[in-house]
Amino acid sequence: MEIMSNLIQFAMCGSADEECNPYALTAPLERQRLLLLINSKSLNVEDIARELNIPIDNVIKHLNELVRCGLVREVNGLYKPTFAIFTLNDQKVLQPLIDSLVHDVVEIAKSNMENVRRIINDLAIVKRGLRFSDLGYIVVGAVTLDYEGLNILSEEGLLIKHKKMHGSEYIFAGFEVGLIDLENA
Repeated sequence: MEIMSNLIQFAMCGSADEECNPYALTAPLERQRLLLLINSKSLNVEDIARELNIPIDNVIKHLNELVRCGLVREVNGLYKPTFAIFTLNDQKVLQPLIDSLVHDVVEIAKSNMENVRRIINDLAIVKRGLRFSDLGYIVVGAVTLDYEGLNILSEEGLLIKHKKMHGSEYIFAGFEVGLIDLENA
């Protein structure tokens, strides 16, 4: 029996309710195939079933769950995702921009690391004698970039850090497997 890997990698920021956890909803490969298909063009139930070569009852079951939880929307009988799914080609188009942004962020972090290390020495835990090799990462990456950085960019109207999706606030995106490896990114 051949074990198939995911077709789409997913990333989420924010918090989702347990009932409609996007990771669980998108786990079945048949749903991933469906999502990739309607990402490329809006289709009705019959066309989805025909193009994926799966029973119409399965398509309806998958769509009902995805619509109920806000990951897919139906407009005039046609279905489309409510979140971004980046195809391999999209990722290739984005790669130079991502490389440039990463380079810029690295340069900013490098120019501030001496200050970060100095200030970390003033933290209560360090003054107690507890030293953690990951403190720089936590301050620069997890706090500054993930929280404060997103807050500032959001306040400036440059980015949104979450949106309302099925009663929770988060951003959920999919990346077709093959170029950007989210697990190692």
